[in-house]
Amino acid sequence: MAKHKEPGLPPEALRDPFGPPSPPRLVRCLHCDQTYMSSLMHWRDGLWACGIDGCGGVGYHIDIFDADDPFWFEHPQGDSTPHESHDLRYVLYEYEGGGFETLFCKTCDVWIDPKCGNPKCEFCNTRPEKPSMMSKEDMENSTPYMMLDDDDTETE
Repeated sequence: MAKHKEPGLPPEALRDPFGPPSPPRLVRCLHCDQTYMSSLMHWRDGLWACGIDGCGGVGYHIDIFDADDPFWFEHPQGDSTPHESHDLRYVLYEYEGGGFETLFCKTCDVWIDPKCGNPKCEFCNTRPEKPSMMSKEDMENSTPYMMLDDDDTETE
């Protein structure tokens, strides 16, 4: 959530979940492909906008991501553009009382989300090296990236 203290911001700007992160960090925009400090994002027409003049990018984690976010993962061909033209998918791992999803690129056969790093995590420790090595059932049940709502339900 935005924690800007910029004078004159309307209350909705301060509540907007797509506002710049706090503390400020290095971000990169999908639209203009520029890297800059998130503190340069500004409130424009009811949206948090890219900090680069003339760019149409809006929203932290919509068009603007941390510069080191796995979203910018290097393609095997050395292309550093995002996976937007690739088959990004979520696979859901469920357990009693909950579950989590992890993002992968089916086109490149790479995990986008890193492992959690907890040595006791049964999911990360058993996750196959490449998505193509997961069970056929998990692959068939994976969900296209843009198809999840905030409450993790599929949309049409």
